[in-house]
Amino acid sequence: MRLRSTKEEFIADMSNTIAFRNTLNEFYVNVYLPMLCTKFDGKVYNKRLFTALNAEAKKIHEWLWVGEEYGEIVFKLRRNQYNYNDCESFMCRCVRTTDGRISYKLTINDTLNKAWAENFNKHTEEIKEAIAKYDEYMKIATETEEAIKRYNKMPNVFRNNIDTVNMIVY
Repeated sequence: MRLRSTKEEFIADMSNTIAFRNTLNEFYVNVYLPMLCTKFDGKVYNKRLFTALNAEAKKIHEWLWVGEEYGEIVFKLRRNQYNYNDCESFMCRCVRTTDGRISYKLTINDTLNKAWAENFNKHTEEIKEAIAKYDEYMKIATETEEAIKRYNKMPNVFRNNIDTVNMIVY
């Protein structure tokens, strides 16, 4: 087993990730939803929404960007100016009426929006747990490595008789 980073590097990187994810969640709760409610409820869905959101985003962080991907709104916060791939993203919906007008009420009551926000926050909590239980998880990883080494020492004819497809439990 080879670690990609030391414990200290892992914790520093994950703490940075948590801070970025918290910024995105706060942007959703404190900027996006209130802006939909006060300025864009009942308005036509167009570029004006993104212009207003990006203006607010730049006040929070210079590398926070709001755009549209696959018909959904995405907030992206890059780690640095030049790396577009290393970022945290938060996806949400802007639900519209049949005539293309933004509906704040439909947006906040949208099941998919609620699920995405909940899963985003749940993943942030998992990252916090990984930091808090780092030593415990490292012990499990070491024990797993030892078990795999013992498994690999068994004769191949015996290992071929074992179906490992269902060993991964979600």
